[in-house]
Amino acid sequence: MSLLDINLSDRQDLKVLEDNSEVQLRIARAEITPNRSDPSRNNLAITFDVPSEPLADDIRVWIPIPSATMQEENPKQHSKQMNRIAEFCNAFKLEPPIDTGEMLGLEGWAILREEEGLDGNMQNSVRRYIVQR
Repeated sequence: MSLLDINLSDRQDLKVLEDNSEVQLRIARAEITPNRSDPSRNNLAITFDVPSEPLADDIRVWIPIPSATMQEENPKQHSKQMNRIAEFCNAFKLEPPIDTGEMLGLEGWAILREEEGLDGNMQNSVRRYIVQR
């Protein structure tokens, strides 16, 4: 038996959804990761899927986690980070303290952005989160 016995003509291309689309997202993965530019800070790294579009490519976001140091050094940036994480929590009905394992499968609404990724391909990201109706 061949190690790779698949029919490549059965594959389907993944979709990138239209800019400014309002969609329901489901949290497929969530973890705390170090910030690439400053490893002393952390991000909440989230991967979403779109339940209504099974072939929509994964949507990945990194939400900075506000810290006491950031609040002292840059209060304006701290406020922006607090607002972004609050927007996310409100959309997914989360109340801190939050365990990332408890996030899996939760659904919430967002407006998407269509943008060029680091690899030059188009991808979706979250423009803003919407509080559940």
